[in-house]
Amino acid sequence: MKASCHGCLGFSIMDGWWREGYDGTNGFSIGEDSHSQNVEEQDRVDSANLYRTLTEQIVRCFQPRCTRHPARMD
Repeated sequence: MKASCHGCLGFSIMDGWWREGYDGTNGFSIGEDSHSQNVEEQDRVDSANLYRTLTEQIVRCFQPRCTRHPARMD
């Protein structure tokens, strides 16, 4: 939570304060707002969603072809 005060992008699973503060324009969500009762299954899902969000959304914002900061940092 403190990182956002310093200009860092929010990037978290949808629980706790991120569920309350995330609005789709102020950072990135790791997956949907759903949780499995099985911890191992949830870890697998979170891991896959983390990788997908990084490769399909976040990294693309910072590749050399970008000419400005992503909209979430403006």
